[in-house]
Amino acid sequence: MAGARGKPELESLCSEVWLVDCAEVQQLQRLMERDALSEGDTSRRIAAQWPLERKRRNADF
Repeated sequence: MAGARGKPELESLCSEVWLVDCAEVQQLQRLMERDALSEGDTSRRIAAQWPLERKRRNADF
């Protein structure tokens, strides 16, 4: 379940947290193509998420 780490009420639903990341430019391009978003909307969506370094620290794999 994405985003479960850091939310105690959801952590019991997950046995592992996996993270797949890529270069920032690739992340922007993939999200823009997948969801047909503008670059500005894509950047705002990414900015609303946890920073990548925090995601890395919280991932099991």
